[in-house]
Amino acid sequence: MRIPCERRHETLQRYQNIQTATLNTADMSITNPSHAVQDENVTFRESCGTFPKSLEENLKIVTDYRFNVPLDYQRFLKLDVDGIENLKKRILGKTIPVIATAVSSNHFREIQSLIENIHENVMKTFDMKFILYDIGLTEPEAKIIQKNCRCDYRKFPFHKFPDHVRILRGYTWKPIIIQLVLIEYDFIMWVDASIRFHGNVLDSLFKEAYETEIKILPGGGSIADRTYGFTFNALGEDPCFFRRKEYSASCILIRRTNFTLHGILKPWVSCALQYGCMTSDNVEKIIDCRRNGLLSDVPLHRCHRFDQSVISILLTRLFNDNNDFLLIKYKEYLSKKRRLTSDYLEKLYYSDLSERKSNEASLTDS
Repeated sequence: MRIPCERRHETLQRYQNIQTATLNTADMSITNPSHAVQDENVTFRESCGTFPKSLEENLKIVTDYRFNVPLDYQRFLKLDVDGIENLKKRILGKTIPVIATAVSSNHFREIQSLIENIHENVMKTFDMKFILYDIGLTEPEAKIIQKNCRCDYRKFPFHKFPDHVRILRGYTWKPIIIQLVLIEYDFIMWVDASIRFHGNVLDSLFKEAYETEIKILPGGGSIADRTYGFTFNALGEDPCFFRRKEYSASCILIRRTNFTLHGILKPWVSCALQYGCMTSDNVEKIIDCRRNGLLSDVPLHRCHRFDQSVISILLTRLFNDNNDFLLIKYKEYLSKKRRLTSDYLEKLYYSDLSERKSNEASLTDS
């Protein structure tokens, strides 16, 4: 169902009110508290309180989160006070987003399937910039990607961030990449390697995302069920409030605005940078919700979804259950096809290589 015009207008007006009243006067600098991160999970309660009703009140709670993150990281990512002030003024006005994704060797064939899908079902209709971050390809794999991806290939700068960002299954690199792209461009569509577009025209999705400033896929299970206690503790949130359906971070459209910088990107990225907020030890033991299915009768902390857990907490805190306008129409535009692979780029690469060698041989013979 389309978002009613009056609902969209109301949402935009509230954003504008927040931008002029709340955020421009607030001191948003991140402090460095000395308290240790608590890893223990929280006991389930049958009942809990309610969220404040207004977006402004919930935004104040989000912007009051405090993280133990050195200011140098914030400056590098333009999420310090001066950085945000400068970014929010740089409005390019592009209503077509930049596509961004990332890949490591274990998803090399899966990303080829995504790239083929983007070439066929997106880039034939839209003249879109496509950025791909290498977070762990071999040198031969990187050459194959660069040759025919029709993308801006970039090596992720792990050396510029805390050591825990190198733990790929901790997914802290994802919000960092999104912010890196948003430093350059003010509208992004992030896609995981599992996303496949159906070929339907995406104009309306882009228009809605540009107006509402963020669109995201709906998720499956409960946030409280799929988030470990260390994240709630780091944010100072009570998991009792978050027995609501999570969002899926596999596809996100987000526009860089004063609201999204303060209310979504800064806390999301800051949590990624602080060890013990988005990720912790033993990621392999807590990531698989299916493997931990024996605990399905326990409504808290059955598994952990890292970047997805944190953005689900943020969006639920900000919008509570008034979230219809945030959701991407899943079946209309795209689907998730995990482990759907292809050798699309490999075929192009070796075909080009074979042709080049044949041409070289012909020149030698002549």
